Amino acid sequence: MVRHGLLCVVLAACEFPVPEGGPCDSDASCPDGQVCSATRRCEPELEACVASMTSGDEHTCVIREDHTAWCWGRNTSGQLGDGTTDVRGAPVQVVGATKFAAIAAGGSHTCAVADDHRAWCWGNNNAGQLGTGIASTSPQPMPVAGLTSVTALAAGRAHTCALLDGGLVRCWGEDQDDGGVLLGVKELVAGGPISCAITGDGALACWGDDPPELFPLPDGSPVAHVALGVDFLCALSTGGDVYCRGSNEDGQLGTPGPASNDAFVRVPLRVRATAIFAGGQFACIVPDGGDDRNLWCWGEDADQQLADGTDRDHPSPFLSSYAAPVDADGGLYHMCALSSRGAVTCSGFNGRGQLGDGHPTMQGKPPPAIAGLGGVTSIATGLDHSCAVAAGAVWCWGQNDFGQLGDGTLLDRSTPVRVFGVERAVAVAAGEKHSCALLDDATAMCWGSDTNGQLSNGEAPSTSHFQGALAQPVLDGQGNVLRGITQLALGSALTCAVVGGGVLCWGSNSEGEAGQPVMPGRNIYVPTAVPFPPATSVREITAGDSHVCAVINDATVMCWGENGSGQLGNGDPANHDDSSTPVAVKMLTGVEHIRSFRHHTCALANTKVSCWGEGEFGALGTDSPADRFTPGMPVSLPPTPTLITAGGEHSCALTSAGLFCWGSNSTGQLGDGSFDRHFTPVSAAVPTGAKIIALSGGDEHTCAVLEGGTVTCWGLDNHGQLGDGGYERPGRVAPVLPCP
Repeated sequence: MVRHGLLCVVLAACEFPVPEGGPCDSDASCPDGQVCSATRRCEPELEACVASMTSGDEHTCVIREDHTAWCWGRNTSGQLGDGTTDVRGAPVQVVGATKFAAIAAGGSHTCAVADDHRAWCWGNNNAGQLGTGIASTSPQPMPVAGLTSVTALAAGRAHTCALLDGGLVRCWGEDQDDGGVLLGVKELVAGGPISCAITGDGALACWGDDPPELFPLPDGSPVAHVALGVDFLCALSTGGDVYCRGSNEDGQLGTPGPASNDAFVRVPLRVRATAIFAGGQFACIVPDGGDDRNLWCWGEDADQQLADGTDRDHPSPFLSSYAAPVDADGGLYHMCALSSRGAVTCSGFNGRGQLGDGHPTMQGKPPPAIAGLGGVTSIATGLDHSCAVAAGAVWCWGQNDFGQLGDGTLLDRSTPVRVFGVERAVAVAAGEKHSCALLDDATAMCWGSDTNGQLSNGEAPSTSHFQGALAQPVLDGQGNVLRGITQLALGSALTCAVVGGGVLCWGSNSEGEAGQPVMPGRNIYVPTAVPFPPATSVREITAGDSHVCAVINDATVMCWGENGSGQLGNGDPANHDDSSTPVAVKMLTGVEHIRSFRHHTCALANTKVSCWGEGEFGALGTDSPADRFTPGMPVSLPPTPTLITAGGEHSCALTSAGLFCWGSNSTGQLGDGSFDRHFTPVSAAVPTGAKIIALSGGDEHTCAVLEGGTVTCWGLDNHGQLGDGGYERPGRVAPVLPCP
């Protein structure tokens, strides 16, 4: 079977040993025949019902033994064939009564061979890759016009090829010089804009927008199988040797060397290969070695698609944890394999749900409320973690590498855990790697990273990850509990508090963000007053990575710290020096509410929202990626915004017409389901009837508290920061495919 970017292989049947289960290894790996479950225990790889499988760029499809087709993953063009364009983190059935014998997934479309040897396609049709004779995209199968006697299909980025009975090839879609002049073809593959075929005598021919060209192997031997990645090609000789050519920036040629090579180079394998396939920037072979054979792989592993738990690229072949598949395939950043039991396991990037385990590591729309969490009155989002206050207790979830969840461990948590030792909390704040709670007696407790003294807990700052795993009171310079706190704001490695109308800060001061003169290598280890002008009283503060802003008593704003992108709002591109003393934000009055994150700030003033600072990713809400050194024109929003938040590269505002967000959306943090960047506001798909009472933007995720105190979060979920049980797993997982 063939598909986008590779050859799917069918091998001899074999049995996996299934030893007793136990905890998953630290890299989420398990013994052969087992997979790591959501509870992080090794569970048997159950017998299933899959006959064949294929992977597209960011989706995966299978044909069950009953000849029905099922798909999961990205679905923005309808490539899953379920009649919708909704991302699916678990398998859904392709609609219609057609029975299928073979399937091939491309960039954002899918095609299948029916039992009667006719071809059907669905998904994106921007280049005519569906072959239906109709220009429109289709989220459900449509018959390919004029083709009968189809024996196999291959799908590339935006084109499709069919192998007809008798060995004739036909192609359609983007940049395809019809390969129909080829006869006697026994194998057909497609990847990116390229298609390749192997003839009966072992000749390899490839084409795109040019006619087919022959590609002989260096030793002159016949080609048995071929695999196509995004910008490289690998061929398997009949003698079991593997040769690759093309880009080698991620090691996809299987041998260290130049960044690219236009000639075939031999992959230094210690075994003979019987089958080969490729993903976006990686390739794997099945060795000739009986039932105990595991896949040998090489190339890109940044998303842990090779399931070795390292996320390091492999310029040379290594023995993977995938054992003796009968079918295998790779997408851009993930791979899947089929066992002799009919069970599929997958590894790699799961942002669009392409692993099929029901827990995609990105949510492009606000999902149902986090289970078991209610009565929330305050919420805060850090870099990759989130915290909430409910009935005086603090609950946190997400990344925990410095103890920022406060549960006494360094384990990431994909569902909320209670912060130990914190009672009577009224508000919570989150920084990059630390968190703090404001208590009802106007004191505070903090936990997490203390690398720059941002906890102010009376102990020397430490790089130890365990130093702040439990919450401790914030102390003043004399070792007493700091009292009179009315608000907290946390930056990257900084904590600030409003006390008696003034502001105290402690932690990093590398850009003057603690409000003190910068001295190289010197941080501020105890709460220290920020020097405001006389008679200034602070109403609200907010902090970005290395800058802080405050709403003062005359409803204007003053900021201090880093100003490289205009974060202080006090000048123009020719005047953006950092400042350790507060400076007035220009052209901004009547300010009611203010929020910062990373390198930008937004303010709600006179029922309008204005933003300034870094503009590259669209977080300022203008139609330009330019930085803004003063607030400038308000963001174009529906009437009466009441709440605002700022994230790493995005911003949101709640208006009378609903929630609107703008900026980077690569992980779904805008909540509109598109994953496309928007320089101007788009409507977030908040559940119908839900009323938002609080908002918080993290680095690449967003959380909202709904009326009644429930919480929904969307965007990046690689560390569990959405609280829905999802997280990035370094090992193999099993799609939750129902079987009849």
